[in-house]
Amino acid sequence: MSTPLPGLAVSSTAPALDTTWLDWAGRAGALDELGLAIRLLATAPVAADREAVAVARARLLLLTGDLDGARAQLASVGVTSAGPEGPRSWPEAVLVTVQAAAGHAPSLHALLTLRGRAGDAQGAVAVGYLLAAAAQHSGNLELAGDAWHDLAIRHGVVTPLTVGHLAAREVHRRDPLDSGTAIQVVWTQRENLATLEPDAAVDPGPVLLAVADLRSLDDDEGARLLLEAVTRSQRPQPALTEALAEVTPARAMRRHTVLVVAAWTFSLLLVPLGAIGMLLATGASRLWTTYVPLPGLGRVDSQVLRGLRGLRFDAGTGAVEHESASPTGWYGLAGIAGFAAGLAAALTGADALTQALGPSTSRDVVVWLTAIVGLPVLAVLAARAGHRRLKVRARRRAGAARIRDVVATADRCRCWSDVSLVGELAEAYLERHLRAWPDAEGPVEVARRLGTDARLGWCPTTGTPWLGGPIGRGGSYVALRGTVPAVPVPAPPSAPDRAPRSGFYL
Repeated sequence: MSTPLPGLAVSSTAPALDTTWLDWAGRAGALDELGLAIRLLATAPVAADREAVAVARARLLLLTGDLDGARAQLASVGVTSAGPEGPRSWPEAVLVTVQAAAGHAPSLHALLTLRGRAGDAQGAVAVGYLLAAAAQHSGNLELAGDAWHDLAIRHGVVTPLTVGHLAAREVHRRDPLDSGTAIQVVWTQRENLATLEPDAAVDPGPVLLAVADLRSLDDDEGARLLLEAVTRSQRPQPALTEALAEVTPARAMRRHTVLVVAAWTFSLLLVPLGAIGMLLATGASRLWTTYVPLPGLGRVDSQVLRGLRGLRFDAGTGAVEHESASPTGWYGLAGIAGFAAGLAAALTGADALTQALGPSTSRDVVVWLTAIVGLPVLAVLAARAGHRRLKVRARRRAGAARIRDVVATADRCRCWSDVSLVGELAEAYLERHLRAWPDAEGPVEVARRLGTDARLGWCPTTGTPWLGGPIGRGGSYVALRGTVPAVPVPAPPSAPDRAPRSGFYL
């Protein structure tokens, strides 16, 4: 636990919250927590800069696709037109973006020019968001994909919006001739989506965003591949399951399944041919999977989907495995050992029963079958159960180690290095480092404006207020830094030394 500077506290007056309220809104917006940012701006203090609030709300509404709402916000502060030479201020840039999103080609050209003139990285990101949103909502999806790619890859902006749109762009541009490269692209985007918190099993929004982009590009095949990759690597999620059903031709797939079953049934007729029959069946299977496409997919995409269907999510271990990665060698050894034990047991048991009860062919058959079939099966099942238990333990140890690593740094001051935290680190920081607000007025006011899930705390090292709690997408934890005080405020004598461990910091 960090040691506070002597006599340092945070002001508990209402103006202190009002001063930092727009900072919280801006940081929520920077995380693309659009819903939270809009709520913060909707409850902004009366004394806040009216134009700044309206322009910020217009930008957020633009990102959500509410062009009429964005235009109304700008009009409420007199921003109704831009100069003929293009936007000369940030409010005019947002207005031009709204016009471009509505399909006004000169406004889109002005945005492209503005993006080319953006000097520093911060300006490039700000204008890049406007360009991406304008292209997205005007239907210029190729340009939008490039703009989102620039934000995510070149500028390192990792948010639900950028990652979702990037996934759609990359999957749409997968190699149409090489299934190995294509499946790598699809799986990489699945991994990128899995880095977001909360994951798609809790908040499927980013995945559904990518699916909507792909379908807008008339790429239902890419949407199907991405959904297969996501749904096969996590817990079931109803919205994703429904989306997958929408892009899967169910009736044609059932017919295809019947054909596959019939083909395998016919291949049993080759068993009497021995090794030659096995070679013929294997060759026919290889030709089928290589050249017979699945309904609704081309040949290469069919190979990608067949590869993805080899994946399976183990809810017990929380891991994704490929069927070919199963430890069949160990299972085989267990089966051999079980067969040897069964053979010994059959010999011993049959002799013992014959000596005790006399000879009986039917009884010997039952003993032999039970021993040489039952014991190998039991051995394989035992090996599988033991291997699974080892995987579960390893997964739990890895998870516990990761949580320990997160918690180990959660009691250190981050006011100097971070403006926002998400996920487990945000939750741990709110619990372990921040202290209870010095009076009851601040938490009550925050709860009134944002709801009871929103929590208020302050840093004992710098006196900085933080807003946090399960207020992000899907109830995920978010922590937003407020305004760092310029001058330490004397601590009141009744200020507690630390937040109560059991009750967050209220």
